[in-house]
Amino acid sequence: MKITNLEQKTIGELFRNQGHTYLIPDYQRPYSWEKKEIGEYIDDIFDAYRRQNGEYFLGSFILIEKYRDQEFDIVDGQQRFTTTTIFLSVVRDLLEASNKDVAIDIQNNLLHHKGRPTLVTRQQDRTAYEHAFLKTDTANGQDLERLPESFGLARKMFNEALMKFQADGGNLPDLLSYVLDRVSVVLMTTADLNAAYTLFERINYRGQELAAKDLLKNYLLNALLQELKTREVDEARVQTLFQRESATFLSLWQRAEDAEIDMDESLILHREASTGQRTKRDLFKEITSLILDAKLGSIDFLHDWLRSIDAYTSLISGSVFQSLSPSAQNNVRLLKNGNNRYWQTILVAAVRADYDKASLESLIFHIERLFALSRLAGDASTKLRDPSMLIIREYIQPKKSVEDAAIVFDQYLDSFQAIERAVTNLRGDCYSTSWCRYALAKYEYALADASMAREIRFDKTVQIEHVLPQMMTSPEWQKHFSSAEQHELVNTLGNLTLLIGSTEEKNTSKNQSASNKPFVEKIAIYTGQTLNDGTSAFVMTTDLKRYSDWTPAIIRSRTDEIVNTLLSTWKIDLNVIQERSAARKEAFNHPSVSYAIGAYDEQQLRERLRASLQEDGKVNRYFRIFLATLLAESEPIEREDLRDKLFTAGLGDTPAFAGRYMSNISQFLTRSENDHLRQVVRFSADIRPGALKDNYFIPEEHKPLVHAVLQETE
Repeated sequence: MKITNLEQKTIGELFRNQGHTYLIPDYQRPYSWEKKEIGEYIDDIFDAYRRQNGEYFLGSFILIEKYRDQEFDIVDGQQRFTTTTIFLSVVRDLLEASNKDVAIDIQNNLLHHKGRPTLVTRQQDRTAYEHAFLKTDTANGQDLERLPESFGLARKMFNEALMKFQADGGNLPDLLSYVLDRVSVVLMTTADLNAAYTLFERINYRGQELAAKDLLKNYLLNALLQELKTREVDEARVQTLFQRESATFLSLWQRAEDAEIDMDESLILHREASTGQRTKRDLFKEITSLILDAKLGSIDFLHDWLRSIDAYTSLISGSVFQSLSPSAQNNVRLLKNGNNRYWQTILVAAVRADYDKASLESLIFHIERLFALSRLAGDASTKLRDPSMLIIREYIQPKKSVEDAAIVFDQYLDSFQAIERAVTNLRGDCYSTSWCRYALAKYEYALADASMAREIRFDKTVQIEHVLPQMMTSPEWQKHFSSAEQHELVNTLGNLTLLIGSTEEKNTSKNQSASNKPFVEKIAIYTGQTLNDGTSAFVMTTDLKRYSDWTPAIIRSRTDEIVNTLLSTWKIDLNVIQERSAARKEAFNHPSVSYAIGAYDEQQLRERLRASLQEDGKVNRYFRIFLATLLAESEPIEREDLRDKLFTAGLGDTPAFAGRYMSNISQFLTRSENDHLRQVVRFSADIRPGALKDNYFIPEEHKPLVHAVLQETE
């Protein structure tokens, strides 16, 4: 990294610059300081002035010396430079009447030099900025409308602070002199954007973390400049081309900024959808590695990134979404309200791969089924991370059929007994879960007319209503329900429905109005007869009027009805699931399965462990890597972390395959004849059929033995 010049200057020296002009490149962010940052700037200057105890340091600026003499691009420090310029312009305006000479000096020798602005802002803001602060008359109404709000906020705050300063007896010319003579900055000047970028990455004023998008923007612009330098010898030609191509770059970048998805989130989405590899490290490093691996130029990368952003937008609310069938639209709406982002990644990859409408709708069905059942089963969202990446790499990117990918989905649901667990949970306490609103919304979509594609919002505009109230104070309810029955049934699906919540126009809701009223009165409220606002927006709620009363038997029957309807929408045959569960239970109870831990002395354990590792078979080879990995751990290691370490150690071509080998190892460990292995490898286990093992470790007293046997059997 080459710094051509490093010097400290006062604000006066910086602005009385002997013809120097400082430019904010168009690729920089707009002026964005808000009340907090501007307030800190004002307070710091006033505090330093009142103390009068030496200089106040405003920070460091990183500059690029341009090919034209005395012109510098500001790479870092533009917010502080702009704020200082606004401060000087406000002081000028306040002194025009009382001290015209000082006001003229500010205008002609600080804000300008020989008629040229000292600070030249981004092209997008330039005309309005110069009109507002430099007193030019070139702006029109449209220009002024484009002036960022933060400019006006800064001017207002400086004006208020300086007028109060004067009203309290402060001497404004004296304050100006202090700022010009005693407030200083450090200027670091480099010859090119590459060196400036390196500095920008390392130096951050006030210790704020730089977002991946900010680092990436500068990285790509630097890469663009370097690309041009490899094609052109003449520096002037390079700069001319850079100005032109950076304009294209900035136009594309602005599209990414204006998208419906956060830029850092869209970068993660793009990387995972385009590679099928989950983001593990620092996002900036992941993206730059992607660019280098794909040998993409800066503008080519932006186009590819925008492909993912456009795919996301079209899926969520745009052209692709509008072309989908009502049921597919509703599935997308349900997924949007889930707690897992990986569905986006799969679908964006599918849109990028140009799947046809029928295939895309089928894929949406299988994805919603997978993600919904996994959620209802209580699985963590990260559990679907690796299956999602596997689907992208091995099925979506090669553009294989959705039916082939669906087999993987079904295998996942089967291997973790997600369907059985989801059904069990659906029949239990629903209201206290994170997925209750999801299940009710899914049921509502199933009941609604297929031509009615409409959104159920997961916010306060939609409320979950207990038909049997949570507090059974009415004699009407006590007549039908014992305390035990109320406790058992009140939070089950059969007793729940959806109601329109409060709105800005009407703060009362049907939920509040219904409260603990008897069932007949509740029905009148649900159907709009009492509030005079029409019938309920929800089919499931108006459907309740088919009941003349509300009893324990009806709640149980309605729970069965809702669960069966949900299973039908997911094309799940409960009889098949029950048969699978019975088969697993039978296998679990087989005499070959055991969790007993051996009690062998050291010599016996050594002989048995050596014999197991010398057996011919794939599992034994997997088990060697498994043992070697555990030896390096000082604490019990969770299953997913262990799987990733095994993959890193060479077990499997993907983390997903490493997970499959882990399942083989788990089965190996629970063979009744392998109690000696369970003596050296401990784990926590839910011993229900098919349950996963977790928190693996080798007891410290056995580690020397395991290490020795591994060496002996190599």
